[in-house]
Amino acid sequence: MFDARALSYLKEAALERLLQYVAVESTARFGEPSPSSPGQVELGRQIADELRAIGLDDVAQDRHGIVTATLPATPGCESRPTLGLLAHLDTSPEESGTNVKTRVLRAYDGSPITFPGAPGRSIEPGTLDELAECVGHDIVVTDGSTLLGADDKAGVAAIVTAVAHLIAHPEIPRPRIRVAMTVDEEIGQGIKHLDIAAFGADVAYTLDDDKAGTIASETFSADLAIVRVRGMNSHPGTARGRMVNAIRVISDIVDGLPEFIAPEHTEGRQGFLHPYDVKGTVAEAELRVLVRDFATPVLAEREEFLRQLLGVALARHPGAQGSVEIVRQYRNMVDGLRDRPDVLDRADAAIRAIGLEPRRTEIRGGTDGSQLTERGLPCPNLFAGMHNAHAVTEWACLDDLALSAATLVALAREWARS
Repeated sequence: MFDARALSYLKEAALERLLQYVAVESTARFGEPSPSSPGQVELGRQIADELRAIGLDDVAQDRHGIVTATLPATPGCESRPTLGLLAHLDTSPEESGTNVKTRVLRAYDGSPITFPGAPGRSIEPGTLDELAECVGHDIVVTDGSTLLGADDKAGVAAIVTAVAHLIAHPEIPRPRIRVAMTVDEEIGQGIKHLDIAAFGADVAYTLDDDKAGTIASETFSADLAIVRVRGMNSHPGTARGRMVNAIRVISDIVDGLPEFIAPEHTEGRQGFLHPYDVKGTVAEAELRVLVRDFATPVLAEREEFLRQLLGVALARHPGAQGSVEIVRQYRNMVDGLRDRPDVLDRADAAIRAIGLEPRRTEIRGGTDGSQLTERGLPCPNLFAGMHNAHAVTEWACLDDLALSAATLVALAREWARS
């Protein structure tokens, strides 16, 4: 379907868009209502203008910052299922996304990549298998002082490039396509504001994964555990027998978490307990723990273990009080995809149509598709060429980004079939 010349055109078009998108700071912000940062709204406005300019219909940005648009079906395909394509506008709050300085490395030669904004930091193929797979390809990185933001602006670029290609080639059959650019995916908030009925897709795909050919049909099931402890403050000079230090109670809980269930010591289908945020004083302290596993019932077991750790810690510090609040986040999308094998099969066919072998895998994380699938819209996740997400050494493989856009064009043709 796509020869080298066509893929080169898609690559350069997607690169131009990616560089424009990452220049807009759109970091998600914990603790803020969605949209949690003004940059997400600004980037969404720019993309809405771009979608109008290339010819999409019904372009809108709602009060939550979500951008939606419609590409009508080609004649004869109006009765086919409506295809949804989604990516998110926000970037991770774990690193800065401000003043991104990009560098495009053409035909990457496999040598160590250094970062002028972070002296002493480097990455190389010998320690990163996914970077080794990019040798000979064009890649884009930053100066090492910020995220690139390819998670998920590469996904946004792939979608916009694909729909622009479909508009330019009306001879390619397609069903009605609905596009959505969502917000606050990195903090699990924005997708809850997407009105699925109004969106009007029968099936959907998120563009939020890395290696070319990848179809993610599973994610973690996820909860957030919030451990709160109340102590008793006192002047430290007269604290004996009076002070109960909430920080020490929290420290005991963290110390009791075994390394073998920490994210830095797990891989594949292993779940984890991840303490990622601690704050407090002697009087009050709070610990936030990510609870993750591919098997949903295991979440309850991990949460009960946390309660036991709290109980042991409170017993060591008489007078302290504590609680564990569980906030439900998302569930493994495979639970909702079992009854819709066609959604994955058509993605397989689209990837094969562009000359790749599809590879079904799981994500050690979640996507907007996790929540959408649970809410009744089957939505697996496809590749967009971003790598090393949430790190300042993040990069995007531009050849894979072009293949991502090509896959979406093939996917449109696949869903246009009866």
